[in-house]
Amino acid sequence: LQQKIGQAGGVVMDGRDIGTAVLPKAEVKIFLVASVEERAERRFKENQEKGIETDFETLKAEIERRDYLDSTREVSPL
Repeated sequence: LQQKIGQAGGVVMDGRDIGTAVLPKAEVKIFLVASVEERAERRFKENQEKGIETDFETLKAEIERRDYLDSTREVSPL
């Protein structure tokens, strides 16, 4: 579906694999990465607003692990 939407052009998409898997031949690609610390802070605040109790250090570790797994996987690494 995302590839079909992108074929028409003039679209802005966000996601971890948009530039590599969804639209690998996109005319323009901008890749931004927030630090693990920043992403953990955002997730922590989001969880607090939802009433979900989480440990900040655990969130950081989970994000670091996801980054590692995403960058070292055999198929479509980020």
